[in-house]
Amino acid sequence: MFLNPRTNLYKFEFTKNFIPDEIDEKYNKYLNHVIGSPIKSTIDYINYGIQGINLPGLTYSYVEQNGMYGQTRKHRSSIHNQELYSKEMNVTLRMMDGFVNYWIFFDIFNYYYNDTKQTRYLPDQKLEILDGDGHIITNIELKRILLTSLSDLSLNFSSNTPDFNTFDITLTYNELDIRQMFDS
Repeated sequence: MFLNPRTNLYKFEFTKNFIPDEIDEKYNKYLNHVIGSPIKSTIDYINYGIQGINLPGLTYSYVEQNGMYGQTRKHRSSIHNQELYSKEMNVTLRMMDGFVNYWIFFDIFNYYYNDTKQTRYLPDQKLEILDGDGHIITNIELKRILLTSLSDLSLNFSSNTPDFNTFDITLTYNELDIRQMFDS
């Protein structure tokens, strides 16, 4: 009997080199002063807040050719199969007290878009899709990544109760390497 898939069976964590050293040091000072916190490193802090990801599907634009008597034919174009991917992945993160994880991503965004930096891409990231027993079925590697959006921060005096709020980041990648356990 085949079961329906569970959408929470994936593993995605930002790699340790995702956060530049100077930003890591800046926030580690804060995290190590939070009394009773089991999380002491910046990368663990942002990974703890990951709530979901959205990896878009494939899209394809065909070539249309007009024939005799008004007939049209549709053909495959000659573009590379990597160009069929939308090449964007959204990551939804839970807002933490003081919006600290939001400000971490704000600083990361500014770091990578500072013209004096030699690094133009974020480090490659990996997404693993699991089955119901926890076995890795698919490895997806995102290569040559750009952080292209950070959602807005909405503050409001009319709400004074802590709520479960999220924010989104968008990662745009140049290559998507998919390896499945079924591949030989």
